[in-house]
Amino acid sequence: MILTHNVPGISISFTHELNGSGDILNKELVEVIQTLYPNRVFNNCLEWCSGPGFLGFAVLGNQLCNTLHLSDIYEPAKEIVNKTIQDNNLEDCVKFYVSDNFKSIPTGTKFDLIIANPPHFNCDPYAPLLTDQRRYKDTDWATHHDFFNNVKPFLADDGKILLVENIWGSGVTTFEKMIADNNLKISNHLLSKRFQYDIWYLEVSHM
Repeated sequence: MILTHNVPGISISFTHELNGSGDILNKELVEVIQTLYPNRVFNNCLEWCSGPGFLGFAVLGNQLCNTLHLSDIYEPAKEIVNKTIQDNNLEDCVKFYVSDNFKSIPTGTKFDLIIANPPHFNCDPYAPLLTDQRRYKDTDWATHHDFFNNVKPFLADDGKILLVENIWGSGVTTFEKMIADNNLKISNHLLSKRFQYDIWYLEVSHM
């Protein structure tokens, strides 16, 4: 069953299967971006692990980026995202990739903002209880490792990475080494105001 979620100027199509809580996280993410980067409009935004694109379409709808790219390893996301693109006449400014991290994204593409609500748990006690392991569990942080190992060529010189993470699954120290090993730096981290017992934000930049 296809459902819809509205952000300014855009009606986002989604299914329960594809919903990783981006529909309740996107409003605060927009507020965080507006606070961290006041008056900045990003040229080329990527939502990694996009699912139906709740975060990315919210950024686009709030006019915080000019063009939007979305990527997800899960093939069924493509049909749903393409429906949103077509229903809202966004063919000129939105692209979707079925991609394992950056493997299917064209070499030379540069993003000045990369956002994501990626899998949050490694071996956290909650993870075995969740019904959709693919969505929530990142065993040995393999997906995060691969992301940070390959993101640098795709990040513009003044680009920012802003990830939504879960307090119960990780902290700043979880990602410090994998980020530093790739000549990137943690430039900011902050606690969610709306979901302060669950969500925190990780900002990563070039050295």
